[in-house]
Amino acid sequence: MMRCGLALSFLCSACAFGLDLGDDLQVHGTVAQGGLLSSHNNYLTAQTSQGSTQWTEAALNASASFSDRFHIGVQVHTYRLGELGKFKPELDWAYADYRIAEALGVRAGKVKTPLGLFNDTQDVDTLYLWALLPQGVYPADNRSWTLAHTGGDVYGTVALPPILGRLSYQGYYGSRTADSNEGYFRTAADDGMPVANGANGRLYGGDLRWHAPFRGLLVGASLGLADTAGKATMSNLPAPVTIRSTSDTNTAMYAELERGKFYAAGEFRRRIWNLELVEPNIPVVALDSRAWYVMGAYRIRPKLNLGGYFSRFRFAPSQALLQPTPLQEYSKDWVLSARIDPKPYLYLKLEGHYISGAANGLYPSANPTGFDRLTRLLVARIGLTF
Repeated sequence: MMRCGLALSFLCSACAFGLDLGDDLQVHGTVAQGGLLSSHNNYLTAQTSQGSTQWTEAALNASASFSDRFHIGVQVHTYRLGELGKFKPELDWAYADYRIAEALGVRAGKVKTPLGLFNDTQDVDTLYLWALLPQGVYPADNRSWTLAHTGGDVYGTVALPPILGRLSYQGYYGSRTADSNEGYFRTAADDGMPVANGANGRLYGGDLRWHAPFRGLLVGASLGLADTAGKATMSNLPAPVTIRSTSDTNTAMYAELERGKFYAAGEFRRRIWNLELVEPNIPVVALDSRAWYVMGAYRIRPKLNLGGYFSRFRFAPSQALLQPTPLQEYSKDWVLSARIDPKPYLYLKLEGHYISGAANGLYPSANPTGFDRLTRLLVARIGLTF
């Protein structure tokens, strides 16, 4: 906890005074504080039905360029969101990047994972109007699991005939480790299968994007495949057992349009994955989820941006041991958002959610009396950046 306090103090000081390190070495950071107030349901493990300020986040990153083709970067992140995170410092990403040509570059280290429209930029809160991205696609309670992988990437941009625009691609192979302080482990504990020491596995896939010949339109698709293994402790078994996912497939299709003051985007995501107890040879989970969202925003004034989105998430029926309740099979979220930027280094977000269903962000341990079908959620967030 002392290390986290020192990190937060450093970030606050840096935000206040700034760092001038020249063009070759860049240092940036963000400190953000959020508040959540909801109706009956407690959201994202915080006591939001009583009003909660248990959403604090800080990140510090540095990058250095050694030539036009070669640079390195690193980011450290710490946060608390209800009972998640617990201010444990984490390495978000750290990699070296070498651009051989416009059509071919390579990265190695802990590298951001391209999956859908926002996955590899979800750590940059200053980019978005939204305080919470659509939770059925970009869950805040499992951010470190989806953000990055340890391994290697190839990427590049290929020019098409002028009337067709250009293509950009990225392929990757590596591994990832789940943070034991995040949502998947909380869910496992709520289901009677606590996983104490984390889980890890392979991850590989790719992303392809078409950039239209006219400004502002992007269309893309992603595919990610993974497996995972860890050790779970169950009260009715004498020793820890291996819990394993042999198949975890994510597919995404998305589009984005930005023209002047107007912004619009949409995405469809499908995930098919399983989970089994290896030693007893028991299938625990076999899920097929579909999620999508549409969003739009308009910059009313240079310092005021307004927008909204609608997102939907649903599990298909399955035959595994653990089944979601009917209320946990789906979620619909209507959202209105506002962002004010009074200073270049200061931003404020205010957001209202009207959520039907309990598939995303709701935990039985945080709601011991059960779930209401509807969650009305107000989110406020203030951030300092440099």
